[in-house]
Amino acid sequence: WNKVIEIKNGMVVELTNIILFPLELKKVEVVKVSSQAFSEFAINGGKLEIKNAKTKTVKIYDLKNGELLTKSNFTLATSTSEIISPDKNKKLYLSSNKLWVDKDLIADFESTVDFFDWFNDSEHLFWLSKNELTIAELDNRGGKRNSVKYYLNIESPVFWDRNNSDFYFFDKTPEKDVLYKIKLKV
Repeated sequence: WNKVIEIKNGMVVELTNIILFPLELKKVEVVKVSSQAFSEFAINGGKLEIKNAKTKTVKIYDLKNGELLTKSNFTLATSTSEIISPDKNKKLYLSSNKLWVDKDLIADFESTVDFFDWFNDSEHLFWLSKNELTIAELDNRGGKRNSVKYYLNIESPVFWDRNNSDFYFFDKTPEKDVLYKIKLKV
């Protein structure tokens, strides 16, 4: 990461919201559950919630041992393609394969974006497209918006725990679905 910042006598330059990212991501196994079809999942209070939109069912597992705790029906909610920043001051959205923050174009894609969201500082964001995870800062002083890319062999759905900076995904096998997490901040 680098920034070119002009420093003048009598002028204060402040650099805030700096995050260090690892050079290599470490994949940590969280839990194994029985193989199944699902459309989305979430981590919530020590539990893994797996939803199947086709059957409109949700299965809830213990995150420690993978034990099925309950299975029930759910009603599909409408999804939105915009996410308000944690500080409630900015809107991140996808339109025609372009990722925007308010009126600032962040990225233009040839392929579909599988996932995008904010970091909890509201100054960094990330997206997943074609197995490429990109993290970018909003600050473009010095004519440059810094970003870092990681190449991951994963598929949607994924889950982002913004408070802990943990990025979750599954490796699917015929017998088991293995949930992994990656810590995105040092």
